[in-house]
Amino acid sequence: MEAAMGPVQGPPEWLDTSTAIRVQFVFWLPRPKSNRLRWPSKKGRDVDKLVRAVMDQITRSGIWADDSQVCDLRAVKRWAEIKGQPVPTGVRIVIEAISEGE
Repeated sequence: MEAAMGPVQGPPEWLDTSTAIRVQFVFWLPRPKSNRLRWPSKKGRDVDKLVRAVMDQITRSGIWADDSQVCDLRAVKRWAEIKGQPVPTGVRIVIEAISEGE
C-alpha cells in the first residue's frame, strides 16, 4: 500500500491497539461510457465490498491492529471526473483518532 507521500511504514505514533478510529473513504470510479447517471449505480461495485477490501489491506499493512478499532466510518462512491473531465481513479482515505470526549 502506498500513501500519497510514498509507501506506508506501519502505524503512526498516535495510533495504538486501544485507539478508537474514524475512517473516511472516497472511491473515485471510472464512469462507463454508456452511463450518464449522477451517482455510481447499484450495477457497479458495492461500496461495502470496496471498504472491506481496503480495510483488510490496511490491517495487513499494520496501519492499525484490527479493523474492529474503527468506530466511525463513512464511505462514498464518486465518478472519477470533475466538471465532465476525467481524473485519476482510486480511493482517498482519512484516518483519525477519536478523542475520549467525542
